[in-house]
Formats: sequence, C-alpha cells, structure tokens
Amino acid sequence: MLTTPEKILFTLLAIATIYIAYQTAKRIIAVIGRGQGKPEWLQVPKRLLEVTAQTVTLSPVWRARPLASLLHAFVAWGFIFYILVNIGDLLEGYIADFSFMGNGLLGNLYRGFSDIFTVGVLVGMLGLILRRFVFKDPALKTRESTLLHPKAAKGKTRDSLIVGIFVLTHIGFRLIGESFQLALHGADRWQLFANALSGTWLDGPSRL
Repeated sequence: MLTTPEKILFTLLAIATIYIAYQTAKRIIAVIGRGQGKPEWLQVPKRLLEVTAQTVTLSPVWRARPLASLLHAFVAWGFIFYILVNIGDLLEGYIADFSFMGNGLLGNLYRGFSDIFTVGVLVGMLGLILRRFVFKDPALKTRESTLLHPKAAKGKTRDSLIVGIFVLTHIGFRLIGESFQLALHGADRWQLFANALSGTWLDGPSRL
C-alpha cells in the first residue's frame, strides 16, 4: 500500500493527467468540428461494436508481416488486459491489506495472466523499437510522394520513441515491483517471470 504522501502525490498527478487529457480531447473535437458535414450519431452503436471487435482480434493488423503483427498483438492485448491490472494496482495502493481478485483460483489466474501479458508487452515493444530504430524497416518510412510537413516527419519518430520508452518503463517497473513483493513475501508459482526475477534480490534462487 502507498504511504499517505504517496497517495496525495499520486492523486494530484492523476487529476492533472485527467485535466490535460480533457483539454486535448476538446481540442481534437474542435478540429474535427471544423470539417464539412456532421457526424452520423445513429451509426455510433454499430461502429462501436465493429471497432471493439477489431481492437480485440486485431483483424486489420494480420497482413504480410506476421512477425511485426505478432509484436503489435503482444502490445495491444497486453494493454487491453492492463486496464484491469491498473485498476487492481490502484486499489491495492490505496486500500490496506487488499488483494485484487482475492487469493483463490480467480486471483491466481489474474496474477498469472498479468505476469504473462507483462512480459508479452515488454517483448513486443522491445521488438518494435528495434525494428524502427535499429533495423530501420523500410516499411516504416513515409513514401516520398506523400505530402508531409517536415515537422510531422520528425515528430513521428520522436513520438514513437516517447511511446516506446513510456511502455517499457511502465510495464517494466510493474514487473520489478511484483518481483520485490515476491522476494519479500514468498514465491508465487502462478507468476513465473516475476518469481524468476525475484531471485535476483535474494541470496539464493527463488522458491517455487
């Protein structure tokens, strides 16, 4: 659980983040509103179902590059599951002696999937970063015939790096935090990767 100063600091940062996100959303809506025509709101329920299905299955992604698609899938599926993980971590941070999903089978499955998706996101994002910045896949380059502002071309690379670092930091520190917990309170056979990492902080190998 977080200490009182940590709770206050986290709450203030969360409020600031929500405010910035709100202002950004307002600006995007205003830009869209300057376009021609009006949104067809009656199509929203149907489109929402289609977008949700495509988001979960990643149907538009599986194309000619199966490896790159698989790396994207690791990141996307992991972040979908991390909606639940972030809620659980938030509750455990604010409520004393609280275990999200409990300590029974449901809780074990939750922690097991959290462990798997955590490593999946890290592997996927690391692979995508290497693909863009080390191997410099030609498929990621903008065609010369595409009209693109120079600042936009430069910003695309910069934003990709920011997103990559954020994902690795967020997910990586979560894995390290779980390994600290296991090192302090004992191994968890449902969290194979965090359990293996916990042995780094112990004098001997992690206990199964």
